[in-house]
Amino acid sequence: MELLLFLLFFILSLSLVSLLNYYFKLFSDRDRDSFERNELIDFQRIIPKEVVGIFEHDGNFQDAMIAFSVSALFTYFWTLMGFLIGESHYSNEFSSYFFHFPIFPILFLFGLPYLQNFLYDLGEDNILYKLSLQNTGFVIGSSISVIAANLASYGAYHEMLFVLIFLNTILSTAISLYKLKERHESEHTFSEEEDLEGSVQFDDDFGDEFS
Repeated sequence: MELLLFLLFFILSLSLVSLLNYYFKLFSDRDRDSFERNELIDFQRIIPKEVVGIFEHDGNFQDAMIAFSVSALFTYFWTLMGFLIGESHYSNEFSSYFFHFPIFPILFLFGLPYLQNFLYDLGEDNILYKLSLQNTGFVIGSSISVIAANLASYGAYHEMLFVLIFLNTILSTAISLYKLKERHESEHTFSEEEDLEGSVQFDDDFGDEFS
C-alpha cells in the first residue's frame, strides 16, 4: 500500500513541479503581456514536455536519467531507515522526521558543484565526472522522492504530524523550483552571451569587408 502511494505521489509531484516551473518561466517573460489559451491549460502537452526538459539538460539524456533515478531510489530507501534508531520509519518519533527531512536534496544542491570541481581532475571522460554534471537530475530526483515518501508515509499510516509532512513537502518543492529557476537563468545568460559574440563577430566581419 505504501509503495503504491509512493509511486502515485511521485508521479503527481513530478508533474506538479514541472507545471509550476513552466508557469514561472511563462509569466516571468517581461516581453509578453498576453497568452494563448493552449499555453495555459494544455496540460497533456505542457507536463510531458517539461518533464522531458529536466532530463535534456546538463549533458546527454541517458546520464540525466541515471542521476535522477539513482538519487530518487537512494533517497526513498533513506526515508525508510527510521527503524534503525526508532520504532518504525513512519512513527511519530524524531527518527522518522530526521529521515524524512530533505537532507539529500540540500546536499545535492550545494555540494555537487564542489564535487564536480574535485572530480574534474579525474578527466572529462570519467563516468563519475559526467554524472556529477547532472546536478539538476540529482536535485530533482531526490526532492521529488522526499515529497512522495512524506506523503506516502502519512497517507498509509497517519502517525506522523501533518504539519511537519507539509513543511518537508514545501521545502522540497522550493528546492526543486529554485534549481530549475537557476538552470533557466544560466541557459538564458548563456544564450545572451552567444548572441553578443555573434553580433561582435558580425561587426568585425562587416568592418573587414569595407576596410
